[in-house]
Amino acid sequence: MVQKNSFIRVIMMLCLFWAGASSAWADDFEIKGVSYTTWTTFGGVVCAVVTGYTGTAETLTIPAYVTNGSTTYRVMNIKLNNRAAPVNISSVKTLIFEGYVSLINDASHPTFNCPALTDIVFKGGSPSLSGSFSNYFGTRTGITAHVTDKTDEEIETLKNSTTVWSDFYDIVPYNEAVSETVNIYVTMEEDSPAHSAMFKINSSQYIYGSGSKVYTRNKHADLTFFVADGTYATTKNVFVNGKDVLQDMEADPEDSPFYDAENVKKYTLQDLKTDVYIRIIPQDKNDEFALSVGRGGKVVFEKNGTNTVQNNNTMYFSIGKTEHMPLTVIPDEGYELDFFWWDGTFITNNVGSQITIEPQGDGTYIYNVSGGGKFFVAFKPVGSSGSTVSTYDLNGDGFIDVSDIDKLIEEINKQ
Repeated sequence: MVQKNSFIRVIMMLCLFWAGASSAWADDFEIKGVSYTTWTTFGGVVCAVVTGYTGTAETLTIPAYVTNGSTTYRVMNIKLNNRAAPVNISSVKTLIFEGYVSLINDASHPTFNCPALTDIVFKGGSPSLSGSFSNYFGTRTGITAHVTDKTDEEIETLKNSTTVWSDFYDIVPYNEAVSETVNIYVTMEEDSPAHSAMFKINSSQYIYGSGSKVYTRNKHADLTFFVADGTYATTKNVFVNGKDVLQDMEADPEDSPFYDAENVKKYTLQDLKTDVYIRIIPQDKNDEFALSVGRGGKVVFEKNGTNTVQNNNTMYFSIGKTEHMPLTVIPDEGYELDFFWWDGTFITNNVGSQITIEPQGDGTYIYNVSGGGKFFVAFKPVGSSGSTVSTYDLNGDGFIDVSDIDKLIEEINKQ
């Protein structure tokens, strides 16, 4: 008899609750982009219901309790049936519930609009989910659920059940979820010192110039990154886990996070399962030259007009990677070419595509060079067996006494 009367009282209280539900609502308020409505239950408990989201964060945490003014409410529900629109969390990739919540099963309007959601974490315990998966998440698939207080056997039961749980991409225990991330290892190399490209994930995760950094992402999330030219270098290779993906990257993406950069490219990795290794190899936009000329002649080259390198002088210049620079070697009267030296090698024949020699038949030569480096041209008196290099101006700021070529090359190599 006591049990029967208790049951009747509960039924009556439920009827009163549903009959007077509209009068139980209080004013809405918003905290950190989350819209709440307070609700007094038939038992007199005042709780909060999440009814909307105005933020744009990728990770959204719904606390177990919220305080508005001097009152603290327990967050118990997400959206009510009489709230027509879904809770729009379109920017959110990871949704975390600190406490136990009830997600409303709504066939007309799903609980969430969540096209980017990949992970939902139930820290306060797994909710009761009935009906259809789409009633909660719409058409979104690929969501991993992280639940607390579940053994491995219970997790397997959920995965193999005929309920909403079986439609999750994966279900993992929450005590493992705290470390359920993957590392993104990024290394940006340089071609010449301080000549590198640019890498960016977003405005706060980037590498300008050479260096290495490690970023983290939630497991099963997507990763989008961008590369762009630096001031002096362009991108030659982009290796992702050992594979060069540069040719597969989207060029000039509209969502580029770079404010002002050239040759921007974008790449997206979907459904991260393991650590990712990204290695970017740049290539100098230009080849750098150091051209030194000894006494007894001159070298003339044309680039944006005519430039003449006089004897006993050094000139530094650069040309594009695909360009060839014709260097015309002209001995003074009574002198002839002794040798043409390039980075430690005396050039007497064509060197592939990097250096080709064109004798002009009048004692002058044209050397077509590319690839950059240190060059030295020496002259000698006609018929002489030795070079005239004893007063070579190595740096353009004063003569040095170098009487033999070995010492001269040693000095050049120090530069």
